Amino acid sequence: MSTIGTILSIVLAVAFTAAGGTKVANVGPHEEEFPRFNLPAIDAQMARVLVGAVELIAAVLLFIAAIAGSTGLAVVGAIIVILTMIGAVGTHARIGDPPTKMMPAAVLGILGVLLVILV
Repeated sequence: MSTIGTILSIVLAVAFTAAGGTKVANVGPHEEEFPRFNLPAIDAQMARVLVGAVELIAAVLLFIAAIAGSTGLAVVGAIIVILTMIGAVGTHARIGDPPTKMMPAAVLGILGVLLVILV
């Protein structure tokens, strides 16, 4: 894996460890935020934990990819990042949140796309 791929993997892994960890541990605003999303067919707090778990899985894959120099794991982790962030941006847009609420997810999604391109 390239140096830039390793750096992007680590940056995304750190960000997703923080984001996923706070959702699973219910630290921060997540308990109040997820009910606002009006997600179909799933309880808001269960959705919070599931999204956090997916983010943590992506983080683990990206950390392993960076340590092992595995392009394949980096791509899989990046795809999880991209799909998760598309869902986040779409959800914020659907409920009418301002663009400032969407920016973190948009930036992380773009970094995921860059990782796929540059590894």
